[in-house]
Amino acid sequence: MISYDDWRQRYVRQHQEGLYVAYNDGGHLKPKDSVTVSEASGYGLLASVLADRKSDFRRFLTYYNDQENEHGLACWQQVLRNEKIFTDPKSGYNSANSATDGDLDAAYALLLAGQKWQDPSYTARGIKVCAAIWEWSINDETLVTNLGDWCKSQKGAGGHADKFYWVSRPSDYMLTHFKLFSEIDTERSSNWVSVMNATVAVLEQQLALHPDTGLLADFLVFDHSQKRYQPSKGKILERNSDGDFGYNACRFADRPAWQ
Repeated sequence: MISYDDWRQRYVRQHQEGLYVAYNDGGHLKPKDSVTVSEASGYGLLASVLADRKSDFRRFLTYYNDQENEHGLACWQQVLRNEKIFTDPKSGYNSANSATDGDLDAAYALLLAGQKWQDPSYTARGIKVCAAIWEWSINDETLVTNLGDWCKSQKGAGGHADKFYWVSRPSDYMLTHFKLFSEIDTERSSNWVSVMNATVAVLEQQLALHPDTGLLADFLVFDHSQKRYQPSKGKILERNSDGDFGYNACRFADRPAWQ
């Protein structure tokens, strides 16, 4: 298993007073000059608090805060151009929108940091992120996570936008996170319990589809006729195998193990 220090040396980069986790050193991802995403920021915050690296945590948080969008969540992707890191407003990859898993990890890490280091400012920041997640990253009808704030902000526009309002990603089903949110974000405590219960119900339905393997689909789509989520039939967001177990769903197994 890689140590925190080895991971830090390999993946962590400095930007001004902050730190970020590089995810595209080889330039294989689009755009080629993209350097990090909000999921990586969440990982950085989580890794540093679990490793008890308070100085690193503070600097990861500086970077995360710098990427806050209009909904109080992190902009998804940043690029490096002319020695400056920023979210490209002209990107065709909706870079200023959020990705739910990145913010979930960030909120969880902040609440852990508040407990570990007895710092109420981290707790308050975590609760603020929780509030934004509840408002923008939870489906109002099903009470499970959506893909990001754009699924709500564009709802009602018809067609393409409305379609994604009903899509969910099991790799975002972080039961440990929802449990801690319910304990610390007291204003929305019952909401987070409802999210946790709804998520468990969806997982039970999905696991029943493959009882021998217990494998989940990368993406689920709500079936209004059956009033339940079903694996995507073909491409819904990324590729034709979105309804299969792949590199998104494989991350789910790590989450319940934290309980």
